Amino acid sequence: MNKRGIALQLLAKWLVVVAAASSLSSHALGSPLELDGLTVGQAATADAVQVSLGVTCGEGYQGTQVCNGITSYADHPAEANVVIGADGVVDRIFLTIDHDSYEDTVKALRRKFGPPRSSAHPVVQNEFGASFQQEQLVWYGARGTQLYASRYATDIDHATILLTTKRGREDN
Repeated sequence: MNKRGIALQLLAKWLVVVAAASSLSSHALGSPLELDGLTVGQAATADAVQVSLGVTCGEGYQGTQVCNGITSYADHPAEANVVIGADGVVDRIFLTIDHDSYEDTVKALRRKFGPPRSSAHPVVQNEFGASFQQEQLVWYGARGTQLYASRYATDIDHATILLTTKRGREDN
């Protein structure tokens, strides 16, 4: 086979690899983490949060905007807490959902962001001594942003979804 034939074969193999890799996940490591039109780590106004999530915003500590209320994700109700820094950047989108909605919510996150980059499954125990298998999933986004999903929050009846910037994690 001549050099041109070898080059065409290599190109064809490379295109197959690229096509396969792009079909694995629409969310590459380092991509923005967006939820209902809001991207953590990017600028947004309180009005944009109200339109996207249907929650109410008000003045927070040191010029931040804090937005709270009931919204939905993956066709399930969620309590939302969104923090916009004094510079107008979304630092945190925190959703608390019913434990029964966790599986549907994680399926929606996997469809949108691909597989999580890390997962842990420690055993947790409630105040009565009953043990439960926790699930903690993490996706990493652009500029230090992260997405966490946790099967059990402060109790066994609720799960949490957290999209956050590095500043949002440090300020908590």
